[in-house]
Amino acid sequence: MPSRLSRVCCWLLPLAAASAGGSELSDASAARARGGALFYFGSAAERAHDREGALAAYGTLLGSVPGDAALAFRAARLAAMGENLPQGRRWIDGVIAAAPDRPEGYIGLARYLDLYQPRGGREAFSARALDAAQLASERFPADLAVCVLNVDLLLARGRAGDALEAVRRCAAARADGVTDPGGRWLGLAREAERIAGHGAAEAAEEVAALYARAVEVDPTDPAVVDPAANHHIGERRYGRAIEVLEPLVAAHPELALPREKLARLYRIAGRGGDALAAARSMVRAFPNEARTQRLLAELCEEAGDFEGAVAARSRAAQLAGVSEEDALAIAVALADEIDPPRRGEALRWIDRGLAAAPASHRLHHMRAIVLVQVGRDGEAASSYRQAERIAAAVAPEVLDPAFYYRWGAAAARAGEVEEARRLLSRSVEAVPEGRPELAAPALNYHGYLLVERGIELEAAGEMLLRAVRLDPDNPDYLDSLGWLYYHEGQLRKAQVELRRAVQLLGGEAVADPRVVEHLRAVREALGDPPS
Repeated sequence: MPSRLSRVCCWLLPLAAASAGGSELSDASAARARGGALFYFGSAAERAHDREGALAAYGTLLGSVPGDAALAFRAARLAAMGENLPQGRRWIDGVIAAAPDRPEGYIGLARYLDLYQPRGGREAFSARALDAAQLASERFPADLAVCVLNVDLLLARGRAGDALEAVRRCAAARADGVTDPGGRWLGLAREAERIAGHGAAEAAEEVAALYARAVEVDPTDPAVVDPAANHHIGERRYGRAIEVLEPLVAAHPELALPREKLARLYRIAGRGGDALAAARSMVRAFPNEARTQRLLAELCEEAGDFEGAVAARSRAAQLAGVSEEDALAIAVALADEIDPPRRGEALRWIDRGLAAAPASHRLHHMRAIVLVQVGRDGEAASSYRQAERIAAAVAPEVLDPAFYYRWGAAAARAGEVEEARRLLSRSVEAVPEGRPELAAPALNYHGYLLVERGIELEAAGEMLLRAVRLDPDNPDYLDSLGWLYYHEGQLRKAQVELRRAVQLLGGEAVADPRVVEHLRAVREALGDPPS
């Protein structure tokens, strides 16, 4: 029994058809109203899975507008689902008959034959689909949609070479006098890229040529130039990407993204001066863009202009809030790169960053480093502990020998000898296999710590000898070993190591005063005259 919606449609359709003549409404407006009602009922029936009602509505509507390709394909799809393939074909043929000078019907026919195939007749229908696509290509050789159809069908059958030929034929037809915007050439370039992705290596040259043609036609259209630039970037042809972007940026200075992309390309291409000039120009044009300020900061850092970098990152933080990256970069610049250092200001930025990102192991670590730099070794321990706790869960690789060495040295200077020894031992334990030289700084510091306190000199000797074996020309390690020998009473051996340390440092006049004092102490103990 027909559904209620089908019965309603069967009652309304004759009424809609009858209104075609004999009334005051039988004009274009009435036709549009009648068509709208039929389409509404067809859509409603389709949503209700009432194929019969939908087909009745669409069929009646197609009787009055046989050239509507989208409607014909929709109706044909429903007919095919009900295995009424001939009816679907008739509707699509009606589109072709009504509009033989338009490609939509031919495209619909090819896709219909490709998608809906009778049981047991797949190969025959597949061939017919390709024939229909070929016919469309012959009738409309320069049409992009027809080209896309052919590429779809041919790639689905593993015929990438033939698909590329279809693109070439379409491109040739356009070159023979078809006037078209660059966007259509861009579409062909994308089809060629798709073919290249299916293993057709020879498509690469076609892709480049089509992108070049698209940019040649519309050199200042962002919708054309930006994808072309992205293609060149993907192929690492940065110089070519710069060439296509520069005219766009000159024509559209109000567009921020192409300008930013151009600045970054200058940077990649090693044109740091051009990149910095482009970024500064962007900041003048878009002073309230945090992203632009950060790009300028990065380029200033690379150029060694750390004052400029701090100013740009400070502005970015003002515009978008302090980020972990901003706070860290500003702190590094203020503490280590600017002369004289502004380490108090660096600590304030770190604290602002931690307020926004309290779980940043990098900021806690940097805070510890700056506290050590300003002589607050005891306070640094808390920041080191926080950095260790957080990094252990999210970035254990940063807990390397250098991390524990710096922490242990700070603990030693703060008078926490046992804590310092634990951390220096942990530094040695963290040395990865195959990199024994990374243990040398902690071995040297730990051994020297014991020597200075006059304890466990045998263990200290083992550590210092190991450090010297790992780095035999390091004057600090030779100084530590010589000082151990002095405390053990091996004065001649002490003199040998300390003299060598002083020589490596450039002589007594320029050497580290601590090392020179150690050598003088040994000379006095030996009764040698002063140098």
